[in-house]
This record gives sequence, C-alpha cells and structure tokens, in this order.
Amino acid sequence: MIARAISTSRKVAGLSDQEALIFTWLIPWIDDDCRMEADPEIVKARIFPLRPEITQEIIHKSLIKFHQIGLGIYYQTTPGLVYHYTRPGVVSLPSVYFEFSNKNAQTFHGIKKIPSILPSYDPLHHVWCSAAPERMFKLNKMKLNKMKLNDKSQKDKDNINKKNKDNINKKNKDNISKKGKDNISKKGKDNISKKGKDNISKKGKDNISQKIRDLPNPNDESVNDIFKFCQLALPSIPTELSTQRKCGIEKSLKIHKPWEIKLATMECQNSDFMKGNNENGKVYATIDYMFNRQREDKVLKWLESAFETLGIQNKTHEDKEKKAIELIDSFIEKRTKERLKSNELASN
Repeated sequence: MIARAISTSRKVAGLSDQEALIFTWLIPWIDDDCRMEADPEIVKARIFPLRPEITQEIIHKSLIKFHQIGLGIYYQTTPGLVYHYTRPGVVSLPSVYFEFSNKNAQTFHGIKKIPSILPSYDPLHHVWCSAAPERMFKLNKMKLNKMKLNDKSQKDKDNINKKNKDNINKKNKDNISKKGKDNISKKGKDNISKKGKDNISKKGKDNISQKIRDLPNPNDESVNDIFKFCQLALPSIPTELSTQRKCGIEKSLKIHKPWEIKLATMECQNSDFMKGNNENGKVYATIDYMFNRQREDKVLKWLESAFETLGIQNKTHEDKEKKAIELIDSFIEKRTKERLKSNELASN
C-alpha cells in the first residue's frame, strides 16, 4: 500500500498538481523493491493511456525532477550493455528504470516481500537519465519524421482532393452555366420563334384581310372551276356540289386566289396520311375537309406547306404564282390522261 508519509513529505508537497498526479499514479506499478520500468513510452502506454495531456515528454521531465529532488533514482542501462534474467522465458530486461525512496512509496506491515527482477542502480552499469533516453529519443525522432511524412502525404492528398473538388465544381459550374445559357438561348429562340410566328401569322391575317377586301365576290363559274379541279385531284371524288360545299368554296375564294386553292389541294392529296395510309385507314383528303366553313382555313395550311415543299416560301408573290400555275397545268394534263386511260380500261 502507499506509505502514509507521502502526505507530509515536503518534497511531494513541492510538486505541481500534474507532477503529483504522475508521482502517485506510478506507485501502484512499482514492485516490492520500489522499482519499475520507466521508459516514458511504456509509462504513457501503461499508466496514462486515457490522459492525452500527459505526454511522454512530460513524463520524462517529471521523472528527472523526482530524481533531482530525491524522490527516487531515474537511471538507464549503459549503452552497449543488456541485462539478462535467469528465470526461464525471460529474455532481457528493460533498459530504463525508476526506483522510489521506500519512505515515500510503499509500506508492507509484515507482508512478505517478493524480490525484484529489475536491477538496482549500479554506477558501473547504469547512468542517470539527465537527458532523454536514447531509445525514446530515437523513437520520438522516428515518429516525428513519420508524422511529418504523414502530414505531408495528407497535405498532398488534401491538395489533390481540393484540386479535384475545384475541378469538379468548376466543371459543374461550367455545365450548369452552359445549360443555363442553352436554356436561356433556347427560351430566347423559342420566344423569338414564337414572336416571329405571331408576326407572320399576324401578317398573314393582315394579308388575308387585304385579300378579302381586294378579291372580287366569287361567281358560279369560279366555284365550279374549283369543284371540277377537286374532282380531278382528290382521291375521294366528290360527285355533288351541295350547298354546304358551295358555301365553303365561296368562303375560300373570298380569301385566296384560285391558283392558291388548287396548289393547296394538290399538296393535301400528295400526303400519304391524308390519302389513307394511317392507323384508321381513313381518307382525309376530301372536299368537305378542305372547304368546311366551321373549321380553320385548311387552304392556308396546305398552301404554306406547298411553298416549303417547292422551296419558294421566300419568293415574291408573282414568282410564286408563276411557278404554281406551271405546276397546276402540268398536274391537270397528267391527271386527265390518267383518268381517260382508266375509263378506257374500265369500258373494255
């Protein structure tokens, strides 16, 4: 057990709180001759594993102070000498020791003492630990170098990670910026396109209104001309010019010229979908589809498509009319020959 004399020891009382803690915590680890292994690395690992503030350096300095004020002897093996113990299984003994003064450490009160296996201080074979033990110095130097290398390696890794993160962040920002620009550009284009379409549509409507004002009222001759052309051009041949159909054609003739209506009809009948090549197998290219008064202006839709197909959408109105009339005359001649041939085959 710890000797009661420690309470009244002036040497112990002169220690700092940290040194007193170290001194008292060492006592349970000494043997019956008040000796212990005192390598600061071992002391730190065994006695103060959970006290990070008590480092090997603090332990070493405290042991030197204990030695200097007479609380014990802090000694180590002379370099080159190794002590062996004869007990089987023990190869060598530690090289750094501390031996307490009995009156400040333990008292036995008749308990049988067990001889220590650690050597007592011998001036021939030991030296005082006035400086850090060689082993501790070397280990600390190695650890310090290792720590420096680890720190450098960690810094390099951190720098690499930082660079990678910066590059990734930069790429992400660039991508986001690019996407944003693309979206803005796309929105801008859509708006421009929309505005352009609105303007075109507005212009178209204005032009149509102008045409309505400029074009003469349709007569029966022009209505019959359009009806006959539809009979020749459309796959679903109309047989009767009903009142509803006549009103539809008259409405279109108030807006469009005859050559525009004919060119639009030709474009409509050229569409495979409109001729019946669709899921329902239904023919949509009919006279009722083209001239329905209740629906939107189908002639304008197919007329614009015809201009794009022919590549004359940017031409002047006169050039469009000239090109359209040539195509219409050629179409009428070709379709008339086909109908005559078909009728001859049917009669035979």
